[in-house]
Amino acid sequence: RLAGAVLANGAFKALKEKGSYETYGGSPLLGVNGVVIIAHGSSSALAVRNAIRVAMETVENGVNTRIQEALSQISVSPIGQE
Repeated sequence: RLAGAVLANGAFKALKEKGSYETYGGSPLLGVNGVVIIAHGSSSALAVRNAIRVAMETVENGVNTRIQEALSQISVSPIGQE
């Protein structure tokens, strides 16, 4: 059993890091004309740094432009005007 736990330890560490808010720093708030990253209220310095990184990557990758382009390809009627 101990050998299995030791072998699985790396997987557990990777899973913990993947689910940690500090790793990503925050999530983009979609639906605004700009870049807004929502972060945890008690974020550590590492989480704030990563939130800034996420914001920079969002701008560098043109996420807002890509969303606008994708939405322009969809024909959607306003509510009540189907």
